[in-house]
Amino acid sequence: MDGVSFEVRGGECFGLAGESGAGKSLTLRAVIGLLPPSTSLARGTVLLRGEPYHARSRAQRMGMVFQEPKTSLNPLMRAGEMIREGLRVHGVRGAHAKRSAIALLQEVGIEDPELRLRSFPHQLSGGQRQRVAIAMALAAEPAVLLCDEPTTALDVPVQERILQLLDRLRIERGLAIVFVSHDLAVIGRIAQRIGVMYAGRILECGPATEVLARPCHPYTERLLASLPRIDAGMPARGILGEPPSPGRWPSGCRFHPRCAHAKPDCSQAPYVLMDCGPDRQSACIYWRELELTAQRECA
Repeated sequence: MDGVSFEVRGGECFGLAGESGAGKSLTLRAVIGLLPPSTSLARGTVLLRGEPYHARSRAQRMGMVFQEPKTSLNPLMRAGEMIREGLRVHGVRGAHAKRSAIALLQEVGIEDPELRLRSFPHQLSGGQRQRVAIAMALAAEPAVLLCDEPTTALDVPVQERILQLLDRLRIERGLAIVFVSHDLAVIGRIAQRIGVMYAGRILECGPATEVLARPCHPYTERLLASLPRIDAGMPARGILGEPPSPGRWPSGCRFHPRCAHAKPDCSQAPYVLMDCGPDRQSACIYWRELELTAQRECA
């Protein structure tokens, strides 16, 4: 990642979208301090409620829900043990921990929570496993919940129920949620604001409804054009080429080798997020032309 910066407010969901390899999941791991051993944080600061965030601080709490609960949950531990382990770290023990674990399973919509406390991950459905993972993340009473593609491996009806659950928790608890997904339909369903990532950078940021309806960066426009639509009367248009490999970034705008709107200036343009509307930013130096082209096509 390079110069990635965003904020998320209490009671809000901020979505990070982009192709696989854009740096979305790595961003979440950098925030919570779970970078792979071969990776380090070169510079930058994570602030929680205005103060530098420390992953081991009990007063500053973040929770994380991983992409595939079948692999992120311990197969040798019962659901109740995993939830109580998180509670014990924060001083909740004994009968109180069991009651709290049951209450958390009820909150995330698990039926018969006392029975499910004794279940191993392989005895649960995919949706139930993800709800247990969410309950584990909530055990620490986090102010921020980081969700790394938590619906990717789920059936569409189950996916919708998980999104409804996260939406309810966001409102009831006042949670700040950062939601990573390559699925723009899912991002548009749950996020109030969106950041679009490509090659380790955020290229566009703004309110979800505006970014998806009126993109101000060619990459966002091409992502949306790649979605198949029944009513469009034409096949989806993919993006030619492949994202660049880390460490072999092109000069200027990193998307310009694949961009249909690229001009000579794009290979030399400095990377700067510029205001392109209220609470909106784009790193494209020709975002105004892109907007005018879209308006002409709509007319």
